[in-house]
Amino acid sequence: MIIYHPSKWFNPLSKIIRFFDADYTGKSNSAIHTDFFTPIPTHPVWPGLKDKQKHFPMQYPRLLDILSPDIIVTSLSMKNVKILLENIGEQYTEIFSKEEPNKSAKYIKAYRIDGKLTVINGRNFQGTYFGGMSSEFIKECMDEIRALLQ
Repeated sequence: MIIYHPSKWFNPLSKIIRFFDADYTGKSNSAIHTDFFTPIPTHPVWPGLKDKQKHFPMQYPRLLDILSPDIIVTSLSMKNVKILLENIGEQYTEIFSKEEPNKSAKYIKAYRIDGKLTVINGRNFQGTYFGGMSSEFIKECMDEIRALLQ
């Protein structure tokens, strides 16, 4: 078994995936990080590619077919959430949406894809994974989402 020790960049996600008994160590449900737009390696990495280099068939749905995850955790803009949802399943439904009270543009949303896959998107206006959200708000939302999935 390979144990992966992710960079500190993933720390905000570690706080989220633990609500689903997942981690990066392989000791419980496995968690991995993939890039939505290009789950294949590129050189340079995605932000460094020229626009004309970014136009190739989306491979993410094929990756999901292979991995068969139960949950995807993202921090995408709503435009990109729509692209994701429209590319990975036949039908999707928003099952959860909540903004943190008294916080500007901090929200968590969840979607069910084809009645089985769950996409959880947590974002602040800067696009940081669940950034600036209180631990209490995140816990409350994750508990509510878990209850919806049971």
